[in-house]
Amino acid sequence: MSEDRPHCTANVPEKSTFGGITAGNHHQAEPIALNLTDEADPLVAIGIRLGAALRREESLDSRHTKAKMAGKVSSESYLEDARKHAYDEICAQRSALSFLKATSLTGAALQIVEALNVSDLIWNNIPESSDFPRLDEYQREIERLLFSALGIVESVASQRVEDIVTRGYACCNTNPWLAPEDRCEEMMTEAAQ
Repeated sequence: MSEDRPHCTANVPEKSTFGGITAGNHHQAEPIALNLTDEADPLVAIGIRLGAALRREESLDSRHTKAKMAGKVSSESYLEDARKHAYDEICAQRSALSFLKATSLTGAALQIVEALNVSDLIWNNIPESSDFPRLDEYQREIERLLFSALGIVESVASQRVEDIVTRGYACCNTNPWLAPEDRCEEMMTEAAQ
């Protein structure tokens, strides 16, 4: 391990378990059954619910904006309340993705995308004045690793993440394995002309 990489060692009791893994004894985790189909993987069902909540929140936000612009105070208030509940569901579904082991390639792809999203949230909440040398390099390294894994997993999975959740959930505009021309809407438009 490189000296400039932070690491930690936890003093965890031997009997502590999470998801069938005994702390300090990770190599003896119970094996999971890998499905090449999505029906039995609860992560896929979570992804479907997440997509529905994202679409509902987007629709409610749009309707809220229209009600606000039209001066419909009562409608605006009810729509904003409903939008907040949809947002809470989005947060709950996204969090739920981290509490189950993937048992399908599609489930694994969902978790990789959520890891990218969480990494982005962390990255965007670290102050620029932070005294963390090489932070930019680590962020790019995480993106390369996760997008590489996502690419191979999605290539053999039965469904793509954006087909389950919504287009844009897998934020591919930061995918370093794609040419800039394939990531930037403006460049795609220019190339088409």
